[in-house]
Amino acid sequence: MNRNLIFCTVGPGPGTVPFRKEPGATWDLVEVLWHPDMIDDHKAGRYKTDADIVIHETDRTLRKFACFARAYGSLPSYDAVLIADDDLTPVGCTWSDVFALFHETGLNVAQPALAPGSTRISSAYVTHQQKTRWRETNFVEVMMPIFTRAAVERLIPFFLEEKYGLGLEMLWRERFNPIGVLDATPVLHTRPLGSAHSMTGVDSHPWKQAEAFRAKHGLTNDHHYPVATLARHGEPPKLAPRVTKALPEHQATRRNLIVRQLGADRPAWHALPPDRSWDLLEFYFTKNEHVTAADMVVVDEEPTRRKLATFKALFTAPSPLAPSWLLRAYDNVILADDDIEPVGCSWNDIFERFEETGFEIGQPALAPGSFSSHGVTRQVKGLRWRVTDFAEVMCPIFTREALARCLPVFDVTESGWSVDDAWMAIEDEAVILDETPVLHDRPIGESYSAKVAAEEANAFLEGSRTPRTRKITLRLGPLCEGVPRDACWSCHTSTGTHLLSCVLLCKPCIAQAAMAAMGVAFR
Repeated sequence: MNRNLIFCTVGPGPGTVPFRKEPGATWDLVEVLWHPDMIDDHKAGRYKTDADIVIHETDRTLRKFACFARAYGSLPSYDAVLIADDDLTPVGCTWSDVFALFHETGLNVAQPALAPGSTRISSAYVTHQQKTRWRETNFVEVMMPIFTRAAVERLIPFFLEEKYGLGLEMLWRERFNPIGVLDATPVLHTRPLGSAHSMTGVDSHPWKQAEAFRAKHGLTNDHHYPVATLARHGEPPKLAPRVTKALPEHQATRRNLIVRQLGADRPAWHALPPDRSWDLLEFYFTKNEHVTAADMVVVDEEPTRRKLATFKALFTAPSPLAPSWLLRAYDNVILADDDIEPVGCSWNDIFERFEETGFEIGQPALAPGSFSSHGVTRQVKGLRWRVTDFAEVMCPIFTREALARCLPVFDVTESGWSVDDAWMAIEDEAVILDETPVLHDRPIGESYSAKVAAEEANAFLEGSRTPRTRKITLRLGPLCEGVPRDACWSCHTSTGTHLLSCVLLCKPCIAQAAMAAMGVAFR
């Protein structure tokens, strides 16, 4: 007998992957056959399997966890048990490797990470991460959980109760920590989620059943709870940014600074305006082979960092790379993505308008034609600026003092999502500059996984209890010169009527704004 067990219910149809023992396998295999044709084939010697034990289960209302619980008393005792679906294949490893890593971690419940190409992943946090051996998480799904012997013994009564198993995820999340994901031993899932489910004998929908199970046992009763990585293990040290072009302190005579991240598909600025009021610091995230007119250049090849985290890393102990005077030298700093360009104005104008407002954090409005995530950031024509509760990570502007206050939160998420929620918890109010807009010309999430970013942001907000900004206009600033006070703020050609007690729009523009709010025809 081996120290590990794989327990699997096997059905017919496309996508089923037989478990095959590798030489020197450290696991035993128990298979449960539930389909009459498969049971007949096994009795007749036509069913080929590496299983040490084959169970015939004629009660088709039972799923794998209930089948395991019923068989548990007749099975030998194992140090680890994997209760698996029948559509899984290890990638670049063996099932023995999966068990070996599980024993190394000390986790109570775990699962192999899902390899690239797996079908319909339920959470991005269980996907394979190359630079980590394993992670402690707050989520392990029911597809292929691995349990210690002690965890199995405690779980048996619950396996008999929860027919589909979906409610079990919250059970081990809240009562069986630590739990986690095994990245060094990924597994390919070959069948779309739910495609092999049978509703035979189920008197309520699986989600309803899970809800009732969680309520009965006092568990958090939510289908869409935040998922997060809590700790990483076996992760190599992060690469430090490299300053490849520096500006001496005595040459930093301009009052403002633009920090611009630059992807491989975006050109450097080869010429800078002679009357500029700003110096330029460019970030490159691949080896720097660009010809640029930037005053300063930083190369950061660490894949887990984006512009805000890179900027913070320049000043972070134990070995800050940027001189300390850099944070003191400039009155105002813009941190811009590489897909941002001023429209009908200049960067000088943006800095001037920001200083005019007297606020310490803000951003240019997004001009029509921009890809945007939040309606509050879109330009309101006819206004010079507005007071809001939000300034987005895309192109924020800080005073020297606000930058120092907000710098510590620049790396609270890898993606940068909800960093703006974090700094608005510090600053309270921001200003959006409508008279000096910029164009954002890249679709949101094109260069990264929006699903992963959203899950990471939700986990940060939940875990840190950081309030989510409402992303609304709080107060209106002055009108642009030459705009009549009763003119529609959108088209300027008709007399406007008050909308929401403050916004002047004519009826056609109100209709257009309503369509834009529903995601129609903004672009």
